[in-house]
Amino acid sequence: MTGQLVAVYGSLKAGFYNHRGLGDDKEFLGKSSVRGVMYSNGSYPKLYHPQGKSKHPLGYSLARFHELEVYRISDARFNAITQMEIGAGYRPEFIETPYGTATIYYMPHEHFYDGDHWVEAYTHDALASKFA
Repeated sequence: MTGQLVAVYGSLKAGFYNHRGLGDDKEFLGKSSVRGVMYSNGSYPKLYHPQGKSKHPLGYSLARFHELEVYRISDARFNAITQMEIGAGYRPEFIETPYGTATIYYMPHEHFYDGDHWVEAYTHDALASKFA
C-alpha cells in the first residue's frame, strides 16, 4: 500500500476509540517511542515537547519515553485524521521511526491547562486502565 506513516500514542492506538479512523486497510509496522511530556484531561492524552529545565509543568524534568504504534495509512485516511487532530488543537510534526519518517500529533504549549494531570509513561496497559 502506498500512503502516509503515522506514529500514534493515544486514542488512535489499537483497542481505543479512534483507532478505527486509521481505516480497515491500515498496515501496522511496529512500535517505537518518543520523548515528551504527557498530560491528560481525563478524556484524551496530550503530548508536548519538553521545554527548558525549569519546574514548569512542561519542563524537561517531566519528559519520559512514550510508546508509539506506527502505521501506514491511505492518503485519504491521513488527511481525515490530520484534520481531526488539528480540529482538536494538535499540531502535526515529523519524527524519525525505525520504519521511516512518520507524522505525530503534538499539542502546542498554549493548550496546557492547570486541570490536566501528568502521565508518567503511556504504555498500552496504562492507557487501558485510564481510558477503558
